[in-house]
Order: sequence, then C-alpha cells, then structure tokens
Amino acid sequence: MVDKKIPVYETAPSTLTFFSDCVRYNRPCKMPTLAKNWPALEKWADKKGGKEYLTGLFNETGISVYTDALYDIEGVETRKFSFRTDKSKMMTYAAFLEKQAA
Repeated sequence: MVDKKIPVYETAPSTLTFFSDCVRYNRPCKMPTLAKNWPALEKWADKKGGKEYLTGLFNETGISVYTDALYDIEGVETRKFSFRTDKSKMMTYAAFLEKQAA
C-alpha cells in the first residue's frame, strides 16, 4: 500500500479502516467532507475574516513554531519541515502571522 494513492474518504472510515490505510503506513489520508458543519470552517476562513478572528483571540499568545526547513544533498530546500522539539521556538501568534506574510 505504500506506493498507492492517498486514501480519500467521503464519509468517516471505521477505526480499523483508518488504522489499516493510514496510521499503519504513517501516511496522510484525505477527508474533504467531514468538517463541512464544523463552526471553525466558517470562523477561520480567510475569505470571511479568519485571520482577523484568530488574531483577536491569540495575538500576544505564545505558540511553539517549527521553522527549520530540511534540505536535500545539494542544499536545496525541500519544503518539508522538521517537527523535532529541538527545532521549535516560541513566538507570539502575531509574530507568526507576520513571518507567514513575508
């Protein structure tokens, strides 16, 4: 299954299916319709002022951010990020948004 496409679920898979298709192989799965009624889908949407909403909630809150990109042998950034705890740093949510906009 490692070489197969990412599983896509239109309805919630059973625990066994989810474990067998995704967790066991440590690979992502896509569930595009499962959060359609989730309030955050509306509140956090960029087109509906999501950035302003989240900034209002978390502006000066400290968050842990992983910022070190991994590089391939030629030194080219692969855009894959490390989630090791020794590669994280604390910054405010406002600083995080500022960094993302740059």
